[in-house]
Amino acid sequence: MDIPRSPMDRERVRTGHPLLRKARGVLKGGLIVIGVVGAVAALPVVFLWIFLPDEPAASSETTLEPPAPLPPRVEEVTFTMGVTPLEGVLHVPPDRGPHPAVAVVGAAGPAVNHLGNVGPTLARAGIVALTVRSHGGGESAVSDRPTERLTDEALAALDFLGAQPDVRWTRVGIMDLSDDGSVALRLAARSADLAFMVLASTVRDGGETAERELATVSVPALWLLGEWTQAAAAEVMASLDALRASGRPFAYHVMTDADQRDADTSGAADIGSVVDEWMHDGGLR
Repeated sequence: MDIPRSPMDRERVRTGHPLLRKARGVLKGGLIVIGVVGAVAALPVVFLWIFLPDEPAASSETTLEPPAPLPPRVEEVTFTMGVTPLEGVLHVPPDRGPHPAVAVVGAAGPAVNHLGNVGPTLARAGIVALTVRSHGGGESAVSDRPTERLTDEALAALDFLGAQPDVRWTRVGIMDLSDDGSVALRLAARSADLAFMVLASTVRDGGETAERELATVSVPALWLLGEWTQAAAAEVMASLDALRASGRPFAYHVMTDADQRDADTSGAADIGSVVDEWMHDGGLR
């Protein structure tokens, strides 16, 4: 049976104990204070979010630096001229072959001081280069040996290059750094496999002598002319122009100050690009 309650009792049941009511009041006040403090603290963040410009979205593409080019492969090699051992330095382009190739011979005379070690610059241009060392005395002894002997060495170098897996054997030529280009001229007369010639010489005394000797040459040839051949360069160019007009596959390049400024650390002018462009133009690649 229900016990009758007074109005005060009924009010106490409805609103709870006085201590509970006081606790609820304190809790509500605390929540209000926390809310106000939080709102005040959030104002700077809201301000920055509203008024500062948006940052550009990060690009999803990553910019990659191109890889540095690989250096040419350099090998000390030995080959033979009959039973006579010969030595040389082989410079091979880093990319996959087969490549055209050139035997560098006759390393004596003023041209060497300007062209220096041409092997690296040729290899960077995609041309295998074999620098033939003088037998029994170093490169300085080249000028003391008969031209016939130098020509035999050049023939042996051509055979060695043609057998290399990185070499396109139908595109093997000679670079003659001697004073008169006589090694290349003799080689052109003796070798049916010679694909081209590069010379850094005046070809004897220029003029009629040069024209008479070159009249027997049918392989493509490039002359590198510069200040070391300045005395006879004009006569050589005149002779070459006359032969070119008659259909000979000859060309020449006058080495400029820019060529010398592009020299590598060995002192060699950047003739690799010159030879490479000439070979492309002549269909020798």
